[in-house]
Amino acid sequence: INKNIKLNLTIQDHYNKIEDVKEMLEEWSNVIAQKYFRDFSGKNYHFYKNEFHIGCNNVFVYDQDKLIAFASLSPGEYSSYIIGKALFNRYVGLSEFVDDLAYKKAILDGTKIVNLGQSKGKIADYKDKFPGSFNIIHYDGNIE
Repeated sequence: INKNIKLNLTIQDHYNKIEDVKEMLEEWSNVIAQKYFRDFSGKNYHFYKNEFHIGCNNVFVYDQDKLIAFASLSPGEYSSYIIGKALFNRYVGLSEFVDDLAYKKAILDGTKIVNLGQSKGKIADYKDKFPGSFNIIHYDGNIE
């Protein structure tokens, strides 16, 4: 986190232009996501393009004119981590940096608990690193 603070990055509540989000998501999916998973569904771009993020706790991080990270959390005392992406292969600790910014912003908005979503493996280990984190049993299935 401290390494990224020293980089003099620009931190904003909104993206400059929707093309920034599209370009960053394409780079993330085509270059970075190979190690973890790839998402070509377009759902994240759709979320921002249709401005569903308005009213959420948002953080957009730019290095000069290039969007390099973003995170959105739903508003309220019990929040959900909606979307977070970072070009972490170019910036050590960038994912943690943007998450930290988003959580601090959510705390100021009155958030007490953030649901980080269900996960397994290394991403679960990453989520467990946050102070005060705990596991909640999730139930998957259909309601008919």
